[in-house]
Amino acid sequence: MKKISKLKLRKEILGHFKMFARLYSSGVPLIESLEVFCDKNNFDWKRQIIENLKSGKTFGQSIEELRLPIRDYELTIIKKSEESGNLAEGINRVCEMSKSIDKTKSKFFMALLYPFIIFTVSIVLVLMIIIIIVPKIKPLFSGGQIKIPWTTQVLFFLSTYLLHLIIVIFSLIILGIIFVLFSINRKGINYFKNYIGAFLVKVPILGALLSHYSALISFRIASEVFASSGLLVESLRDSAMGSIIPKEKIKLLNVARDVESGVLLSRSISREISRENKIWVPLIVCGERTGSISETFSSIADIHQEYFDEGIAMINKLIEPVSMIVVGLGVGFIAVSIITPMYSLISYTGY
Repeated sequence: MKKISKLKLRKEILGHFKMFARLYSSGVPLIESLEVFCDKNNFDWKRQIIENLKSGKTFGQSIEELRLPIRDYELTIIKKSEESGNLAEGINRVCEMSKSIDKTKSKFFMALLYPFIIFTVSIVLVLMIIIIIVPKIKPLFSGGQIKIPWTTQVLFFLSTYLLHLIIVIFSLIILGIIFVLFSINRKGINYFKNYIGAFLVKVPILGALLSHYSALISFRIASEVFASSGLLVESLRDSAMGSIIPKEKIKLLNVARDVESGVLLSRSISREISRENKIWVPLIVCGERTGSISETFSSIADIHQEYFDEGIAMINKLIEPVSMIVVGLGVGFIAVSIITPMYSLISYTGY
């Protein structure tokens, strides 16, 4: 099989899934639907699935055996849909959910990328002034004839030692990354990710945005898995795996454990969730009474989607004035630090 990246392979798989699901739903047998997209010159993943199907294995078992880059909750949806005779519907559900989640992820990372670029450019601009321009001005004030303000002294100190400090910091960061990559195992990497997630959720604005992002992904997964399988405990466990906040993941796993032991979903969630998410409880109570748990999970995801979109809009509105303030303060400090002793120098020379 041709070697390609997991991301590219996943995109290819979902694209083909959606196309042969249409053929299969229109009455074309599953194996024939797959053969339409097979490359006769290469023994790719589609041909391997066909071989497995001919040997008596199910479509879900074939995907699991080949270890294709399909997420666990997506595999659950496919397996349960196949068991109920709605494989095409399950595949379409997986493709649409993946598209929605990837779109949300892209929106989230783009929202973080824009301020990151702005602040990076601002910091680089200030550093260039300190490292390149200030050292050329420094000799004008040497000799001790005039009194140099403390702000200018700080600026001169930074211009002398900042470059060395930056080199040391970057060297330590690179060495730290190399050490982490070569010394910790997969469990350690997951622990590191959890630690980063726990830290980021405490950051103002970003933490709230991250919480809504994690919640909408989790409940979107729970909604789709429950709609396909009808298994509440499995849905909650899969939704926990979709959470990127360690505490929320643990809480969802606790809820799954409670429900498995016979506790009502609404009662368990009311104990585990935070105060600001109490709106979930009446929705879930209503879903339990009407038997529409999947729609309830989807409604909760929609609520967090609205908060998430509002957070993205707020960040986009704040980033420009905040970046201008940061740049203005940095450049203003440098300007005052240089201009103030200039007046003393002019008075001393008499020009």
